[in-house]
Amino acid sequence: MPEQRPKNSNSNSNSNSNSNSNPNPNPYPYPYPYPYPYPYPYPYPYPYPYPYPYPTLLLRLVFFRFAFGF
Repeated sequence: MPEQRPKNSNSNSNSNSNSNSNPNPNPYPYPYPYPYPYPYPYPYPYPYPYPYPYPTLLLRLVFFRFAFGF
């Protein structure tokens, strides 16, 4: 049978080397949440996604088209 190394010393050395190589991993994958165009410490959470004004502009165009006939 082949020699077996003690498991405790291996696991300790592995955990120590892992903790030393990466002591403080970044918990967030992105710098800010996706729907917000600004980082989180903003005065209020911005409630609209980025292309917000365009649907209102389309509604205005449709309204003026029916109201004035062009």
